[in-house]
Amino acid sequence: QDGTMIYPFSVRESVNVVKHLNAFPDDGIEYAVENVIAFDRLDGGLSKHLDDVFGSHGIRTFKKGHAEKEIVGRNEGVSTPKTRASEPKHGKTDPKNEPHVGGNTWAGGTGGSDTAGLGGRGGPYRLDSGHPVHQVSDEMKAEVSSEAKRRAKEMADNALKKKLKELDMGKLDWKRYSNLRTQVEEQIVQLKSHLKDLKKRSEERVWLKNQTSGELDENRIVDA
Repeated sequence: QDGTMIYPFSVRESVNVVKHLNAFPDDGIEYAVENVIAFDRLDGGLSKHLDDVFGSHGIRTFKKGHAEKEIVGRNEGVSTPKTRASEPKHGKTDPKNEPHVGGNTWAGGTGGSDTAGLGGRGGPYRLDSGHPVHQVSDEMKAEVSSEAKRRAKEMADNALKKKLKELDMGKLDWKRYSNLRTQVEEQIVQLKSHLKDLKKRSEERVWLKNQTSGELDENRIVDA
């Protein structure tokens, strides 16, 4: 009602939860709910709100720690890097901005090694390209050598200095900005989600009624 979520979770979702429990009674309510909202895990802001809402009613979804190992595999949230972490780098820029998972070539990938991205290991800094995030396990992240971590931190520091110089900002300005941004991080995610939804809706085809040519409007058909 307050506009936090664009899509309403109501009767249809409730029916799907009941159908799941009828078909798989041993799964339990938590797993049934998680099965219905699994696709919405791709939206971090929406996912957090769903966790909070269901959690307030005593239903622990995956983000709250329920059936973590089993559900992560189904959601393809875990990544096994294809290469070892060795030399941190920014990575190549993909002009098509396609999703890259588990590699060490492209900047903005997820669950890989060495390059700037999200969910990976050994990269110099975070870089979000707007794709679903695949996470490398903590055990694999621990395999990164101290020397590689040192080089990654050095690259990150240099990149920050360069960016601050471009923005004509000092370290104190950056700290203040970071603190303010952290306070509205959730609202930023919600706004991005709203804008993405509006863009999708603007590209959807609509039915043109009362047309004299083209496909027939079934609402205008009557019995002779």
